[in-house]
Amino acid sequence: IGAPGNHLGSVAQTLHRAGIQAVLASRFPLSAPGSVHLARTLYAWLLVRRSPLEQAVAAARADLARDPERLDWAALQLYARLADGDATHPLFVRPYRGLLAFRPEYAWAFFGRDREVRELHARVLDLRERRAPRFVVVAGAAGVGKTSLILAGLVPALAADAPGGWRTIEVHPGALPTADLAAALARLAEVHAAADADGARGALAHWHRADPTRALLVVVDPLEALFAHSDPAPRLAFMRLLWSLASDPALPVVVVVALRIDCIGDCGEIVLDLASDLRLDQVAYDTRHRVFVAQLGAPQLRAATSEPARAVGVDLDPGLVERIVADVA
Repeated sequence: IGAPGNHLGSVAQTLHRAGIQAVLASRFPLSAPGSVHLARTLYAWLLVRRSPLEQAVAAARADLARDPERLDWAALQLYARLADGDATHPLFVRPYRGLLAFRPEYAWAFFGRDREVRELHARVLDLRERRAPRFVVVAGAAGVGKTSLILAGLVPALAADAPGGWRTIEVHPGALPTADLAAALARLAEVHAAADADGARGALAHWHRADPTRALLVVVDPLEALFAHSDPAPRLAFMRLLWSLASDPALPVVVVVALRIDCIGDCGEIVLDLASDLRLDQVAYDTRHRVFVAQLGAPQLRAATSEPARAVGVDLDPGLVERIVADVA
């Protein structure tokens, strides 16, 4: 147990001297609340913020010091070597999503789409400013990253504009897409709503009255799922409802849909507005209402490969990124 008053210090020092890069120890047993605060703060900084151990320990010590009745903060010790630097990453956070889409919580690892994010963000802001129908089509080939662009690109960008001012709901349209939308809006407003257009409007109105300062982003993905069902009536009613919500100046609603580009032709059968005979394919080709997403080019591939690794403190071997880009090409 070492010298009196240094119960864990000698053990920690021995482990550190034996070759373990960093050892976190407490000279005295922590209190129960202190141990809970230490664990929560330490792992929040290591796993959620992906910060180095040194910053995590400093944050944990500062958190423990807020309790004036205990000296847990003073007992905490970190054994490390100056030569190893101050960016120790003992826990590895996988920075790559593979074939899974990037969601808002993975925005920190989403790279290579800066231009498209700016374009989509600007489209939404421009439509709101001009009081035009707030409806945007994100079109591209299958697997090109439309979902990631919306969820990990647009959603964080809107949140940065107005922290806490935006809410997002996702609709994956099935055979009864209007019912799917009504259910999503009912969950948002925490009310019961009928599975029809009136129910959807009622839930949205209830949510808006509760806090008129908030805005709502409705993400429909994938839109081409509408065409998998033979009955055209449900998809026609659904799309007209979305268009009317996006066109209503009294509602802070923005609709963004992800569409496989080879399905734009099918959109010609959907008339959004009977008075003007406006069709969905016309909206999809209108530069004010659409963003096309191409495959990643070489510079974008480099960013998508190297930057997520850098975000978690990992160095890639020299030449590896260029080899990956060449293999993809």
